[in-house]
Amino acid sequence: RDFYSWLLDVGEEKAWINEKIKSLNLDGTRDSLPAVNRLLKKYDLLERELDTHNQHIDTVIIAAGNAIIESRTPHSIEVDTHMKELKESVGVLYNICAAHKACLTDEAAHLNFNWKAEAIEVFITQKERHVLTEDVGSDLTSCEVLIARHDNYITSLNSFKDNIDSLTSLKDR
Repeated sequence: RDFYSWLLDVGEEKAWINEKIKSLNLDGTRDSLPAVNRLLKKYDLLERELDTHNQHIDTVIIAAGNAIIESRTPHSIEVDTHMKELKESVGVLYNICAAHKACLTDEAAHLNFNWKAEAIEVFITQKERHVLTEDVGSDLTSCEVLIARHDNYITSLNSFKDNIDSLTSLKDR
């Protein structure tokens, strides 16, 4: 492989890396849990794509660059510099991707916590008026209805306990 062909491959990889870095700065909206989850999926795909490009860089570009250096051409120093810059650029992209993904993971946990807290508040508000009633019933039938309503409330509260426990675990994170 000649130097100029190799240099073209290096330029293409650097352009791809720069394009990805720019696109990461224009992430998109983070105002809802589905939006954050979409961005997390985007980062998973980007990591796989980056792994593929990194493997190509190692197996093709770096190997060819080392062959050019070993042939002791006048371009050896330039080739070595380009290889170091390319590996450094890949490292920067990995770091940016990891930092963005960590922020998104935190944001997803925060939004999930808020969503669950709101759901619990709505649930409690809906059930609270049944518990706080001072109606004790005026006859046997109305008392039985109130007791059945209370039993249903207790059953739904027990089944909703898992949601409250998961909210507590989210808070602790």
